[in-house]
Amino acid sequence: MLTMEKRAKVINDIRAQLDATFLCEKALAFPTHYYVAVSVLCDLRCLYCPRQFCKYDIDHGLMDFAEFQRVAPLLRYANYAGFLGLGEPFLNPRFFDYLVLGKSQGAFVATSTHGMSLVPEIAEKLVAVCTDEIAVSIDASTRDLFEFLREGADLDQVLRNVRHLNDLKRKYKTNKPVIFIAVAVSRHNVKYMPAIVKLGKELEAARVVFTDLIIVDKKNAGVSVSGTRRFERALRKARELGRRLNIEVLYYYQNPFPWKPPRPPEGAGQGARFGCREAWRAYIIERKGDIKLCCYMDEVFGNCFAQAFSEILNLNNEKIVAFRRTLVEGRPISCCAGCGCLVRVTDAYVSQVLSEAERMIEKAALEASDRNEMKALVQHYHELRAKAFGTPSVA
Repeated sequence: MLTMEKRAKVINDIRAQLDATFLCEKALAFPTHYYVAVSVLCDLRCLYCPRQFCKYDIDHGLMDFAEFQRVAPLLRYANYAGFLGLGEPFLNPRFFDYLVLGKSQGAFVATSTHGMSLVPEIAEKLVAVCTDEIAVSIDASTRDLFEFLREGADLDQVLRNVRHLNDLKRKYKTNKPVIFIAVAVSRHNVKYMPAIVKLGKELEAARVVFTDLIIVDKKNAGVSVSGTRRFERALRKARELGRRLNIEVLYYYQNPFPWKPPRPPEGAGQGARFGCREAWRAYIIERKGDIKLCCYMDEVFGNCFAQAFSEILNLNNEKIVAFRRTLVEGRPISCCAGCGCLVRVTDAYVSQVLSEAERMIEKAALEASDRNEMKALVQHYHELRAKAFGTPSVA
């Protein structure tokens, strides 16, 4: 049978799966995903980075590890803990203390880098603590374009650093950390998307993830290629090459123009229901402890470093529930309307999510009492589904 810690996590995962139906604005589960801003400092000057245009709006600095320690018990429910921030994580001198703490709580730990910090000493530590995943930002496969987009970086040095990390993984016979390449696409590099996939394969990356460049300064609006035929053609070629090379190629939509109100999603205000996994399952912890549900929102829902632990655990406080209700009732706010994480909730979607919850229960080595409790919860959500969509419930 499961240990008490494993039992708590398995039950929380099933509850999180039920939360993903978005049938109720109140969450059943503790957060399973954490994004921790360990560093809001950077030693590069990337051409289009928000840091260059919002200098006085960004809370520059490093998170205090002693402050973060008090909320570490939350991570025992985590499936993912990303130690990141709008900056370079490795500039935080206590960075590896965060990773070790996350691993000690059983979390999948991940981070990101611009690649210049991935020096041999850092690479050794990443392997030693069994870091699960690291994203390396490489926006171009040629030196001139790379160094134009990422001022202060040296492509040859970044490539040497990644290759050295791979050598260490072979030396210690481990596949961790899994490497993926993160790419912000603009008119400057869109035609090189297939070339970046090829470079990713050479670097032994598991996948290449393309996202839209977020344009902060309106004067740079023409730099975006989001939604254009040019981008779609390049993405199609990149995906075709990825299939041939056996490297995963993903695309995550990000609203390229945060200052431009997006069109409401189809069905908004007309009876449609929406949801967002991040809004039900995730905590973003800013460097001074502020809790957010989304990096595009200014709204703060609490503070991990200032509140009592019991208050931090209240995932259904009035502000959080009110925000989720805007989605459940089909009234997504502006930043949600233009987000790739927004889910249109339909009867078919909910049925699929509930079927997965049932499979999770059958697969889990739960005691009979826990199994019966989880099955009763699933049945309750089948009834909520029937009420929401006017369809028969499942007996």
